[in-house]
Amino acid sequence: MKKKMTAAVLAGLLACTAVGSTAIVTAEENVTKDVKFHFVNVNDIPGYATIGSADCIIIEDNGVITMIDAGYYVDYSVDKVINYLKNMGVTKIDHLLLSHPHNDHAGGMPRVINEFDIDTLYLKASDWASLYQHEQGKKGTRVMYDDVYLAATRKLNSDGSTIKMVEPNEDGMTITVNEHSSFELWNCVDPWEDHNYRPEFNDFSIVMKYTHKDVSALLLADLNSYYESSFAGQVGECEIFKVAHHGTWGTISTDDLFEETKSKVGVVTGIRGNFGTISRGEHYVKATENLLNELNIPFTATASKVTVEEKYAALLMANEVKYTANDDGTLNISIVGGNVEDVLAYYGIDCAITQDGDVIVTTDGADVWMKQNPGT
Repeated sequence: MKKKMTAAVLAGLLACTAVGSTAIVTAEENVTKDVKFHFVNVNDIPGYATIGSADCIIIEDNGVITMIDAGYYVDYSVDKVINYLKNMGVTKIDHLLLSHPHNDHAGGMPRVINEFDIDTLYLKASDWASLYQHEQGKKGTRVMYDDVYLAATRKLNSDGSTIKMVEPNEDGMTITVNEHSSFELWNCVDPWEDHNYRPEFNDFSIVMKYTHKDVSALLLADLNSYYESSFAGQVGECEIFKVAHHGTWGTISTDDLFEETKSKVGVVTGIRGNFGTISRGEHYVKATENLLNELNIPFTATASKVTVEEKYAALLMANEVKYTANDDGTLNISIVGGNVEDVLAYYGIDCAITQDGDVIVTTDGADVWMKQNPGT
């Protein structure tokens, strides 16, 4: 039986997959009119207890394949991505985007490039000196970028062609996929300058808005909510919402973006963000106390920690996610508590999490459908 996804159906579906049972809600049979967004579960890696979140998103659009990121570099993760693509019948990736060169996004990409024909690769370099400063010498990030770049420059496709390399440098850059679909790229300008905030490399993430007919998906990679200003007010409604940075604290999007996108389905790649408390320096605590008092939300506080009751967490999370830089370079975070599922529910957005399995969101240009399979 074919049916449209509802919040109640989705809740039951996720409950089934969480205990290992199979539950599927299928899309309409006429898949030639559909676009499928595959959020691949590349998070459950045996022997890697600390690995819990990675991105690999494959968009299947009437014979055109667009892929964003490729999971970890470890064999289990990369093998999952390659086998997933082969099981889809993919031999060529038309558009391959590296959102940013962290291991959980870029690690598997060199092998994917070597395994499949690639038409165009989208990635951008950085002010590496600033990167080292802001990420305290994480030079592995540069190695990740170089590995992807070198794999692409050395690759010869099966027809003898080379990979076209595109470095997005203008917000709103639009690429035509076919007569019904296109995608826009945002946050393309380096975040290192002109912001009163000390960025990290996640803030460098390229954001994609993919549109098929009347339905759009906003794919936020690991972008911090501070940098949503590059596209907020310009992306419009987006029925599908890929939650930024696996739902971790401090990156949940702002009220303005949720209200603009009016999303129906939210996908969290990997861990369930859990924000019951924040433990930081004294200046964090004072700013948080002031915020909670203004909102009349009860809390307990010590010199380094503020805790709110669980029932208030989503309300606070959904209404206040802001960063304020002080003159002395310290940072106030006006956010405490919350859970990414609670926040999405606050906005009426159904939630699926790839740690429960591979999530496929399918659209026929008018409605959004979902199915979820246990991870393989």
